[in-house]
Amino acid sequence: MKSDYFPMEMKGKIYDISRIKGGSLYLNIHTDSKDDGISIRNSDFVLNSIKKQFYFRKFSNSNQCYIIKGDSIMYFDCYIFSKEDSVKIGKIKGWKPTITNQWLLKK
Repeated sequence: MKSDYFPMEMKGKIYDISRIKGGSLYLNIHTDSKDDGISIRNSDFVLNSIKKQFYFRKFSNSNQCYIIKGDSIMYFDCYIFSKEDSVKIGKIKGWKPTITNQWLLKK
């Protein structure tokens, strides 16, 4: 089940965004080698903050994603799971809650 939710690492510029029923986004990304896509399921604030031409990165074997807009960065977990799903999936690597879902100055 983990492989369904956590594909390999992905990074590049977002060139298209599609809304999916149930409160998710599907991002099309220009990566270094090809075009690829990923679905994101998080809060409305995060979903509404993602725009075309932002730089996007998702780390492999984790739930960690971020977007970059100019000199700002937003760390967020790619997927928000219900308690039931969390039990089924097991422990996954995510961001510390103190830095997630907010714009921060990129260092």
